[in-house]
Amino acid sequence: MLKRKLVFYRWTSLDNDRQFNPYATMTTLASEIDRQEEFEVLDSGEYKTAVLPVFYSDRSRPVRLQMLSLRGGTTLPVKWRSDSSLESINLLDGEYSADVTHIVIWPDGVAAQEYHGNAPRMGRLSYFLRKKLDQKILIDGLYNPNMFARLDEIRGQVRQVHLALTRPETWAQDSRPGAFSTLLPAFAGVKTPSLKVAFGMGRYGPRDRFLDPDIEETVFEIAERAQEQVDSMVIGGLSRRTGKTERIDLLNERLHEAVELPAEREVPSIPRSDDAFSAIENARRSLDEKGLIADAIRAQAVQER
Repeated sequence: MLKRKLVFYRWTSLDNDRQFNPYATMTTLASEIDRQEEFEVLDSGEYKTAVLPVFYSDRSRPVRLQMLSLRGGTTLPVKWRSDSSLESINLLDGEYSADVTHIVIWPDGVAAQEYHGNAPRMGRLSYFLRKKLDQKILIDGLYNPNMFARLDEIRGQVRQVHLALTRPETWAQDSRPGAFSTLLPAFAGVKTPSLKVAFGMGRYGPRDRFLDPDIEETVFEIAERAQEQVDSMVIGGLSRRTGKTERIDLLNERLHEAVELPAEREVPSIPRSDDAFSAIENARRSLDEKGLIADAIRAQAVQER
């Protein structure tokens, strides 16, 4: 059995003239794949992504697809064993090593992913759709409904931040002017693959000292838009409601369900596709019964006003 998180997102169409329709989009993608060799593969220059439509014909059910992070050539990992030297992994032309994730998209603006440590993230899907099919969508993570309220309770009294970013220069370009340089001036504009930092007052520092307001505002901006680039983010501060220290692990606050899925017999490193898709759809039903998805969307909408 394979341990996975089924993580939920909200998608929003960014083009009023071409509203995103997951059924029509996957139909078009499947048609283009049939017509053009390797149309399902997108090379960004830094990584390759493949998107494979699986189920999209029945509009009474959600769309199912697989997304793959591909590696080939000089980006391939190597083989290792204790009694020999490192060796290349040999693949034929057109073959790649792949990390696979299963994705379900509902027409009401909700999507979900079978998530694991090496899974390609959902930002790759929106990038793929924009480049390949000129479909512009924004995919935001959904969080436990009370997370934003808990963040507000420590606003003005943040003491510690632990942050890991992937491609920080990309975040700097997308953010408000100067935000990233306010937080980490030494790294602003520097192209580095990843960055980990920890800063704050220290566990034993005076309890009435907090982060500078400008730095705290930047921290909250990252927290409120943490998507592709944020690998981990933990914020600690003094809650005005309880008077106690509150520690918020942002990525663990994502709306999700933990499951164990049976592995494919021929490929034991990935789950059986039907089981993965069914588990995601069952998780959606469970979260809907509890009202958590609607509450999460409502809380996020209020936060964006």
